[in-house]
Amino acid sequence: MIKAIETEYKDYLFRSRLEARWAVFFDAIGVTWEYEKEGYDFDGLWYLPDFWVWEWDSFAEIKGYTEQLEDGLFKCRKLKEMTGKRSFVLYGAPDYEIYQMIFPDVEHDGELYYGIENPNKILQCRKCSSFWFSNTREISYGPINRCDPKCTSEKGPFLTDVLINAHNNAKSYRF
Repeated sequence: MIKAIETEYKDYLFRSRLEARWAVFFDAIGVTWEYEKEGYDFDGLWYLPDFWVWEWDSFAEIKGYTEQLEDGLFKCRKLKEMTGKRSFVLYGAPDYEIYQMIFPDVEHDGELYYGIENPNKILQCRKCSSFWFSNTREISYGPINRCDPKCTSEKGPFLTDVLINAHNNAKSYRF
């Protein structure tokens, strides 16, 4: 495994360049985040979630390697149990072609699944610009923020130019 490179961005010292790139992505789509906002004690196991995303009322854990996924999903599951807040892993670089958004406790047809088989993405409504969690299986886990009540979009969420530009900004950002 490659050693993480501490990276400074917006007066934060991130533990890895990958975490800093996700901060750039969040900024580019206009969501408010806090890095390592608050720590939690899971019966002697100390956990400091990477991000709190205000608009999504959610915690986001960043992982870059498959070996880290099980630990990240375990911590996200415990965090949701403790706080009642949504928690997920962003696995990989903020590149719309490769990253995955993994929920530790998603059920579909009564079956719990996560990991590589749960290829969620952050998408956006083209009509009202609300962001959604969605995946390639055509299963929607609901919007991050509900569409505006007046939104009459019937096409659902998309990978918009806003998201493509945000991914490109995050990938190419020079720290």
